Amino acid sequence: MPAKNYHIPRWALWLIHRLCREELHEEIEGNLIEYRERLKNDSQRESWKFFYQVLTYLRPSTLKSFSQNSKFYIMFNFNILQTIRGLWMHRSTTLLNISGYALGMLCVSVLFFYIKGELAYDNFHVNKNEIYRVIRLSEMNGEKYKIGVTSGPFAPHLALDFPIDIKSTLRIYTTEALFEYEDKVFKEDKLLFADPNFFQFFSFPLAVGDPATVLDQPNAIVLTKQAAKKYFGEENPLGKTLILDKEEPFVVAGVMGEWPADSHLDFDFLGSLKYIEDFSFMKGWWNNGLFTYVQVESPLVAEGLNAKFPQFMDKYFVEDFKRSGKRIDIGLEALKDIYFDRVRYDWARHGNREAVILLTGVAMAILFIACFNYLNLAIALSFRRAKEIGMRKVLGGNKLRLVLQFLGESAMVCIIAITLAIGLTEVVLPTFNSLFDLAITTSWYDPLVLIFFAVLILVTILLSGLYPAILLSMLKPLEVFKGQAHLRKNNLWLRKGLVIAQFSISIFMIISTLIIKEQLDFVNNKSLGFDREAIVMVDFDNDEIGEHRDVFRERLLQSSKIKTATSMSGEPGGYHDATTVDFLGDVEDIRMRTAFVDENYLSTFNIELATGRDFSNEYRLDDAHAALVNEKALQDLGLSADEALGVRFRIPMWDTLEHVVVGVTKDYHFNSLREEIEPLMIVPGHYHRRMGIRLDANHLFEGLREVEEIYADLAPSYPISYEFMDDSLERLYAEEKQQSQIFQMFSGVSIFLACLGIFGLVSFVVERRRKEFGIRKALGASVVSLLQIISKEFVGMIGVASLISIPLAWYAIQRWLENFAYRIDLVDFWGIFLIGAVLALLLALVTIFMRSLGTANANPTESLRYE
Repeated sequence: MPAKNYHIPRWALWLIHRLCREELHEEIEGNLIEYRERLKNDSQRESWKFFYQVLTYLRPSTLKSFSQNSKFYIMFNFNILQTIRGLWMHRSTTLLNISGYALGMLCVSVLFFYIKGELAYDNFHVNKNEIYRVIRLSEMNGEKYKIGVTSGPFAPHLALDFPIDIKSTLRIYTTEALFEYEDKVFKEDKLLFADPNFFQFFSFPLAVGDPATVLDQPNAIVLTKQAAKKYFGEENPLGKTLILDKEEPFVVAGVMGEWPADSHLDFDFLGSLKYIEDFSFMKGWWNNGLFTYVQVESPLVAEGLNAKFPQFMDKYFVEDFKRSGKRIDIGLEALKDIYFDRVRYDWARHGNREAVILLTGVAMAILFIACFNYLNLAIALSFRRAKEIGMRKVLGGNKLRLVLQFLGESAMVCIIAITLAIGLTEVVLPTFNSLFDLAITTSWYDPLVLIFFAVLILVTILLSGLYPAILLSMLKPLEVFKGQAHLRKNNLWLRKGLVIAQFSISIFMIISTLIIKEQLDFVNNKSLGFDREAIVMVDFDNDEIGEHRDVFRERLLQSSKIKTATSMSGEPGGYHDATTVDFLGDVEDIRMRTAFVDENYLSTFNIELATGRDFSNEYRLDDAHAALVNEKALQDLGLSADEALGVRFRIPMWDTLEHVVVGVTKDYHFNSLREEIEPLMIVPGHYHRRMGIRLDANHLFEGLREVEEIYADLAPSYPISYEFMDDSLERLYAEEKQQSQIFQMFSGVSIFLACLGIFGLVSFVVERRRKEFGIRKALGASVVSLLQIISKEFVGMIGVASLISIPLAWYAIQRWLENFAYRIDLVDFWGIFLIGAVLALLLALVTIFMRSLGTANANPTESLRYE
């Protein structure tokens, strides 16, 4: 093996030769070569160490002695005490600069780590660019959509039919179970079963166990560190036995390591799929409940597979397609797209791509406002510092030296603000996470983070320091001492443009916040077509309660605290399967959502009938053959309510029974308001997943306690799992609610920073026109008239900002509202757009009056005594 070449990078040699004394070059280079030899490798971390080592040699004892006229002398020897003195002389402005910067950088830091975390999902897998999930492609009466789950036979048959294209496959099944270890018993809902090649397919780290064999045994299980500590404390969990659902022993074969980033898979326990491989549901092509993944060589191969999949589906589903009259296809979804994709029937974690883009824009807007606030405040000080600058120039001050001096002040303010922002981020982040139900974490030593903040500091210094520094250093001493120093018109328009941009952003965010709130209020208050108050949903998630569900309901109804109860698979706001319905006669077949219920379904949820009757035990037909449909189904079928009664149909994919429509329900929103109401078929069924229990609203807690007691009596081995329907329906809009809250907070920050910008510009106007105001005051002008003169131009700027922001806000919000099938009409809320502009104007006027009131009230002799 050839010897490693421990050469010194060119950038290091350039620094040494340029800055260090010549007689020390050889010694320093030798020391750096020896240090480089001691480094373990060429990793990013070791490179940073070497960079730090080079900087340690750039100290006063090793630096060259530059002449006072050289650029290097000017660059590296500007007076830091002078910089501190200059900042202290104008400490009120310095405090505003630092607080504005720090607040802006705090917001940017929090948003940066949030966005970084969202974009990092599934990025840690070694083969991330080769992994795809198999999804089903379906349609509901012309509307296409994706389905995230597939059935057990897909993976082996894909591997068998495409041995060249597919390198490997993986199946994952999610469920929940009761776990026991000694006296510890917990219901766990983050349990996955996966094929034994899980740890070769994905790159999840194992702290304990062999990735190649850890899931080989059917009763093997892998735990996360948190789950291991929960059950075994500080004991070694390896080889310990957990009892699953009171009967199945599972042996701990491994413990997960710390994940380097988040994943769309969320689990605490990972079992071997061999345990369920022989279960009957794993054999059926239509028993969809698994994630199926494939690994291919490249995206080109994935495209080729997508083209071949129709033949694959025809091979295994041709008879089913003929029987139903509809087809379902499959496609590949890249691993990197899973987290942000909108897919139905999907238990994976998901994020919101639009929210990430939106918050990125918010972060950039706040950064823009924070940076240019300093620019406005710095230029506003120009007349105060004009004589200082003139005197420096008369005494021989170099223009470059002056520019560097002002840049130094800007850099110091920026570094102090960034340091404060980093500290505040650590303090504020736990509260922010709790408030918005997030899990943002910081990683300050991540190279990406270091680069981001280094670039941020550099750009901020240049943007907010370079322009005012050059502008102030260009003042001519003669004009300064004559009192004729002035700024050019184009500089004035530039700063006015910045204020207009700042308030455009603020008005946009105010309007967006108010409209989002109105839409969420509309969603929460809209009549859904059923009564969701005081309903508790109880899961049939174990055999004990499943076998006693009829007894459970009978005992519940004996209580005066419980009004009614119904068992179902397909409650409002829950999962509704879809199938093609074969209508007999001249009626065209359509696809419909399904709900399998008992005879108390409509009465429990107070769903109204448009015509016909409800299910009843008085009719023998209702045991299996009766059916209800909603009004949307009639619309798609082209039937009137009366024509629908007596219509017969079959469900070819499920049974051979002939069903008859006995009633039509009014349309109710069984899905989210983001989606239009779809055709729905309600039929009696015996496979029920949940029970809806309507409690007496005046005795909620007593009724809930009785539900728990009856459940515990019938299923003593299992804890009850329930939720109020109100809570489950609110979760449908949790994402929008979170966005609204975040928008409210950051719109407040943006308007505050924009007011700081106004403060800077008012300061400039007041300084520039101080003598004019003194003369006006001496000639009898009132305080009110002076305030009107000052505020006049700012009212115009906010008017321009409103003209820019209102159309943009209208367009953006209209696009956001398109996510909802049922939404407010913006025309009805035009007043909110005016409120946003008026609110921004009022806040600006308050800021103007606060800053200029002192000048308007000042004795005119103070500004004219030297004239």
